[in-house]
Amino acid sequence: MVGPVTPLAYKAPTEPVGTASPTQTATVWIPNGFTLGSISVVTQGATGLDFNFVSGGTCAVGTAYTAAQTCTVNYTFKPKAPGTRMGAINLYDKTSPTPVLQATTYLDGTGTGPLAGFHPGRQLNLPTPEVSCQSAVAVDAGGDVYVADPCNDIVYKETLSAGSYSQSTVASGSISPRGIAVDGSGNVYIADSQNQQILKESLQRADISNRFSRTL
Repeated sequence: MVGPVTPLAYKAPTEPVGTASPTQTATVWIPNGFTLGSISVVTQGATGLDFNFVSGGTCAVGTAYTAAQTCTVNYTFKPKAPGTRMGAINLYDKTSPTPVLQATTYLDGTGTGPLAGFHPGRQLNLPTPEVSCQSAVAVDAGGDVYVADPCNDIVYKETLSAGSYSQSTVASGSISPRGIAVDGSGNVYIADSQNQQILKESLQRADISNRFSRTL
């Protein structure tokens, strides 16, 4: 087994909002041997947004890879909003029923265009009936909201769908969440002040948006 390494990262071209870039190619470094079961190109854990898979790379489903090999994945960048957009390429194995993430390459790009500002602002309340005290909030590219509740030692995810939110749990237990961040792959990082540590909650697979497993 190869020791932990920093995943590779690639920067996509700057594009106007709604304009797709030419096909880009990114290399994925494989830390441990496995047989490739699926490839997912995501924007903060969600498919079909700013970063999208394009066929033609050398990473091939069904191929057995050994530790320290590399292969390539093609993608396009079509920003949904102005500013920095974060994404990732994830390679999963063939484990059933839940494929395991084996390799990641991070992506980022910049969208350009006007950003509307409304004044005075309009205040809305999210449906968070179980949240006792909010210490931190983060939002991903899909509009999902992550809320830290240190009073109950829980981090909630409020998933946006059809204009309303449904609540699920990202992390719970003997933690005191004081800060949250979401990376391009959809991993959630939690500042746990009670135990003086940073926790990483990783999506078990890209198409199951509310199943997290702890990796740090």
